[in-house]
Amino acid sequence: MSTNPFALKNKKVLLTQADSAAGIAMALLFAEMEAVVTLVGRNQSEMVSLVDKMLGSNHSIILSEIANFNPVDNFLKTEMAKFDAIVLLPDIIAKGSFLDTEEAILSNIIKSNVELPLALCRSMINNKFIANQCSIVFVTSVWGLNIGAEEYSAHGIVTGALIAATRAMALELAPLGVRVNTVNAGEIAPPNTPKELEGISAASLWDGTNEDIAHAVGYMLTEASKWVTGSVLTVDGGYSMS
Repeated sequence: MSTNPFALKNKKVLLTQADSAAGIAMALLFAEMEAVVTLVGRNQSEMVSLVDKMLGSNHSIILSEIANFNPVDNFLKTEMAKFDAIVLLPDIIAKGSFLDTEEAILSNIIKSNVELPLALCRSMINNKFIANQCSIVFVTSVWGLNIGAEEYSAHGIVTGALIAATRAMALELAPLGVRVNTVNAGEIAPPNTPKELEGISAASLWDGTNEDIAHAVGYMLTEASKWVTGSVLTVDGGYSMS
């Protein structure tokens, strides 16, 4: 009987920003795909509630901001030390014009969304906390790939940096069996947003959801994408073509 290439049965997934709306959607999907998920986030009650909703067992929670997250402390000499996938979601990036964004604020955005995720990946690999054929996925914003927008300069800077890192890492880490990809996500309107206020979602070919983003990331973790690395998958309902 053939194995389903779109399943994640018994695969161990590390998911950062798991208490965000996109993180919750991904955690639920990965569990449905039979993965064992380690959730990293700030909101303990949100993550405890999330684990209760997830299918399967052995999911775990690490209460931490990415700035304070040390994989050596958390995984050394534990059964969860070998991860098949690492999914890195963006931290909150406040909108603001380029001219009005202070240097300290921009530096903090770059640190939390570029420097620290890259440092986490480096530490995980150097400390051998990844399994053979590990998949690393960065989730970025559609702003900065092919389009720009007023008050989204910081998003574009982060996106550009992570896409460049994705391509370089994919080449360097290929001999280790590590794949590195980016899912470039369109902006999702909050639930119950009036149609006339949706803006970006209303301009898309379809109304996107966090589940749509989760499905794209899920694909990047499976055997179905084993020949995909150094790629940027845009999931925005066609908005970036308009």
